[in-house]
Amino acid sequence: MENMNTRKRRSGIEQFDVTQVNKDAISALVEPIAMRKFGSGSQLQEPEIESVQRSVFRCTFKVASSQNNGEITWPVVVKAFQNPILGKRAFALMQELWDKGFAEDAEDKISIARPLGYDPEFNWLVMEALPGRRVNKLLEQPQAEFYVQQAARALAKLHHCPVVPDKMITLSDQIQRCDPSYHQIAEAFPDLKDTVYFMVDTLRGKEAGLEACELAPVHGDFHFGQVHVEGDRVWLIDLSGLKYGDPASDVGNLLALLYGKNFRISQYQKYAKIFLCEYLKHTNQEASLRQRIALYQSASLLRRACKHFRQHKQKGKKNIEWLLEQGMQVLKEMML
Repeated sequence: MENMNTRKRRSGIEQFDVTQVNKDAISALVEPIAMRKFGSGSQLQEPEIESVQRSVFRCTFKVASSQNNGEITWPVVVKAFQNPILGKRAFALMQELWDKGFAEDAEDKISIARPLGYDPEFNWLVMEALPGRRVNKLLEQPQAEFYVQQAARALAKLHHCPVVPDKMITLSDQIQRCDPSYHQIAEAFPDLKDTVYFMVDTLRGKEAGLEACELAPVHGDFHFGQVHVEGDRVWLIDLSGLKYGDPASDVGNLLALLYGKNFRISQYQKYAKIFLCEYLKHTNQEASLRQRIALYQSASLLRRACKHFRQHKQKGKKNIEWLLEQGMQVLKEMML
C-alpha cells in the first residue's frame, strides 16, 4: 500500500511530498520500456525526483547503456490521479492519439508525449518528458508569432484526429460548469443581473438554433500553456480532459483567455487574431464556425467572471463587470 504521507489532499487534487514517493515502483514500471528503448542490457539508477505541479512530478533516470556507449539521462513525467477510472482513461486516450498520428515520428512534427505506462496501485500515468518550452513562456520572443501559429496548427490537427473520446461536451455543459453558478453573481450584484441572464438566455437560444456541426476530439482546457515547441517541433500536453464536441469550444476558450485574463496587454489580442487566422487555414471553414467560436468565447468569459467572483467576492466586481461586458460585446458582434 502507498505511504499515506505521499499524498496530501488540497482542493481535490493530489499534492505530493516527493521525498516519500516510491522510487522502486516507478523504476519497475519504466524498466521494461527502458530495455526496449536503450537495449536489453541497460541499467537504471535510482531516479532523482522533483515536483512540477500539484499532481505532477518529474523523475530523472541515469541509464547505463552499451547501445549508447555510456550513461545517458532519461527524464520521465508522472501524473497522479485521485480517480483510477480517469487515470486509466487518460492513458488509453494518449495511446490512441499516439497510434493515430501523434507519435514522435509524425510527418508534420506535431506530437504528444510518449505514454509509457499506467500504475493502477498508485494511479500514476507515466510519460516521457518533453523538450522545448511552453508557448505562453515565449510570447516575448522575436519568433512569438511563429510559435502562436504552431499552436494553431497543433489544435487543428487534434480536431481532425479520428479519435472519438467517450465523453461529450456541449455549450450548455460549459455554462453549467460555471463555478460558482452565475446565479450567485446575479444575487451579489443586482445591477449585473440583467446582463448575466441575457447572456445565458442568448447562449442557450443560439445553441438551440445552430445547425449540427461535425464533432471532433476537443482538448477541453486549451491555452498556450498546453503547447510545447522546440524549433519546428510541436507537442500538445495535458490531454486527460479530452472530450468529444464542437471544435469551436477550444478556440473560443483560448480567445476568452487572451481577451479576458490579459486584457491589459494589447499584444495578446494581436496573438488571438494570428492564432485564429492560422487555425482557419487548417480547418473546413463551415459557415457557422465563426458564430460557434463566438458563442463559446462568450460562455468562457461568463465562466471566468464566475471564477473571479469565487476568488475575490465583492472586491472583484470591477473585473467581473468587465468580463461580462466583453462577453456581451462578443455576442453583439456575432448578431450583427
